[in-house]
Amino acid sequence: MGSSFFPALVLLILITQQIRATTSSSDSNGNGESRTLSFSVFQHEGLNKTGYVMVEGVAGPPVGPTTASFGNIYVGNDPFTTEFDNSSKNVGFAEGEYITTSMDGYRTLYIATYTLQIEQNDSIWNGTISVLGTVNNERNSTLPVVGGTGDFMSVQGYVFSYPVDTKDVQNVVYGVDFHLHWPRECNHAMNHRLPP
Repeated sequence: MGSSFFPALVLLILITQQIRATTSSSDSNGNGESRTLSFSVFQHEGLNKTGYVMVEGVAGPPVGPTTASFGNIYVGNDPFTTEFDNSSKNVGFAEGEYITTSMDGYRTLYIATYTLQIEQNDSIWNGTISVLGTVNNERNSTLPVVGGTGDFMSVQGYVFSYPVDTKDVQNVVYGVDFHLHWPRECNHAMNHRLPP
């Protein structure tokens, strides 16, 4: 019985070592570093300018710069700029629908696609990034990235959104920080754009 235990133990150790080697191998850029991309933009919203109420809510506060009645559904097409000033360089837009999901009017189900043309890492990145989640209109919020197209194909990560100026219903400004990464299994056209 003791003699059959030793080969089984050696086999178990070899299998364990192989699993460790597989899970710790470097990603597709060949140097073991994560393939990441981070950048920031400013999103400019304006009631009845870039976003419109499509369905009136049933209860809660009146529409304000950061509040709406429970059940309000907005459709928006908000520009992204490189600076706080809405006349700075336009680098894309957010289009989607926003549904007020709390009775106090501050929480919103956010379903959006960001169309972007970003200069980063000596390259121009073109494509879309889709996000889906719940935001608090007056606090920092994190949204998961659920997909992408073009140069953002197969992207994963999150978007961090935070209020910058929420005083004027005609020009609410949010900062939007993108924290993106590609799974190491992705060996498509991204290789020439990602940092070495």
